[in-house]
Amino acid sequence: MTAMAIYWLQVSEPGHPSRVVPVDSRLEAGRDCDGLLILDPTVSRRHLWLEPAPDGLVCVDMGSANGTYVDGERISQPVALRAG
Repeated sequence: MTAMAIYWLQVSEPGHPSRVVPVDSRLEAGRDCDGLLILDPTVSRRHLWLEPAPDGLVCVDMGSANGTYVDGERISQPVALRAG
């Protein structure tokens, strides 16, 4: 069995210091979750999850009220993320 790579996610929120978060397994993000806490009123309690894949991270919206956008487009299915 091949070990999955660890990816590093830079998180920037207005009014909060920037931080870098390791993603080595499925990571849930939202205002009220056990994973990546994002304190923004436009973010749902359980907004999205990220998961490592062989070629990078995959992002999946969890039915959030305001949606998840990648490169300015709202996603409706899993999307592979690339650096930058």
